[in-house]
Amino acid sequence: LGTMWGRMAKAVVSRWSFLELPSLIDAMASLPEELRGLPVPFLEALYAESEDLVQRCRGGPLIIVPLDELSTLLEGWRARRPLPRVLNLFLAEVLEPRLLQQDARRLAMASQLLCDGGVEANCFLDWWRRLVDQSVENSNWARCKDVLQEAQSWVKNTAAADGTSLSQEALLSKRILHEAVMPGLLQAISDLPLQLLLDLLLALEPQSGVETQGAEPSVSADRLSDELEKRVRTSLRGDSPALPFMTAISIANGEVPQIRCKPGSRLWTTVVFSIVVRMESVKDIDFFCRCHPSEDLFEAVLEEASGEEDWRWLELQVRRNR
Repeated sequence: LGTMWGRMAKAVVSRWSFLELPSLIDAMASLPEELRGLPVPFLEALYAESEDLVQRCRGGPLIIVPLDELSTLLEGWRARRPLPRVLNLFLAEVLEPRLLQQDARRLAMASQLLCDGGVEANCFLDWWRRLVDQSVENSNWARCKDVLQEAQSWVKNTAAADGTSLSQEALLSKRILHEAVMPGLLQAISDLPLQLLLDLLLALEPQSGVETQGAEPSVSADRLSDELEKRVRTSLRGDSPALPFMTAISIANGEVPQIRCKPGSRLWTTVVFSIVVRMESVKDIDFFCRCHPSEDLFEAVLEEASGEEDWRWLELQVRRNR
């Protein structure tokens, strides 16, 4: 009986390997349903035969699928989780040699599918690290931003809403974000565009910092805050993009707990000065007041704009006395 299952599996896998691309994609799209409910001995034989095909051909049938079609296939498979082990095998093998050609979205979808079984956690971490490292090396900041956003989205979507213990997928997503993506970006901290630096700061867990191995969490948070302070000072000289007006107000107002901006600190002083500099019209001052600045922030901005001949000081005084 075992030989019969083996012969059937060999015939099926052989058929997959000879299909033309359109037929192969159609066949693979419907496989999750077709494989479910089949006898376990046949599925085991199919997996063994597929492993042999992967070793002989350096990749399963999916190796010929173009990236756009692969994205469509992944989207379809994601609604049919968990995947049979055979498809996990093919997917893992097709990712490895073409990893650096993937965009963040495809890698995220593939990781979510494969985390159901068959791939070790360290393999996922290696994939995400390599993608981040290549993106940083090529100064591909757009892809760096996409990778960070996809990792954050995965963490958010798998978080336990009721405060119960995290699932294996949730734990894996957090490890990918905090052990692969964020440390990889931190290595290029001095080269990151200002907006990506802000995104990285916002990705920190409030009052905790980056959970990297072998480092105190607060160290990374302090490094990022110091770098932000330097960037804001540089932007005031016109040497780099300015900190967005609303973002500066939010940071100084304590609305971004990941960024430690306490009154009297260097970052506080620099951000307050950047707020005053960006007040170029009465509308800007109205906007600042509508943001409900704290008393400390309002007084600091008023003091920075002090001087009876400074129209900003006069406008702020009028609003304070209302």
